[in-house]
Amino acid sequence: MCITIAANIADTALLGFEACFPDSVVGFLPFENIFEVRYFDFFIKTAKTHLESFAPATAQKNINLDILSNICVPLPPAAETRRIVAKVDELIALCDALKAHLAQANTLHEQLADALVKQSCD
Repeated sequence: MCITIAANIADTALLGFEACFPDSVVGFLPFENIFEVRYFDFFIKTAKTHLESFAPATAQKNINLDILSNICVPLPPAAETRRIVAKVDELIALCDALKAHLAQANTLHEQLADALVKQSCD
């Protein structure tokens, strides 16, 4: 997993391969037998605003490793982290389905409005 510490603070990405990073990105290797990396990824995403508050108001916001290493991550038992990840995945899938449904409804709305305008002009 990699985490940005400059510009877009706390953006994350899960990698399936070894990588090297510039000084604006931090690599994180979890103890996978203790908890899932996706649990940590979800936590960092929820803590993004909090992490950004540590960045000084300069031309480009950034935090350092000391700030990042002092973040306390609540760590429930491994089985609970798996349940949390599964529930978050379920909720994200539901949100994605709702977004798709809203996009389809919006498209249909636009088509109906266009048809009404065209019909009223005829």
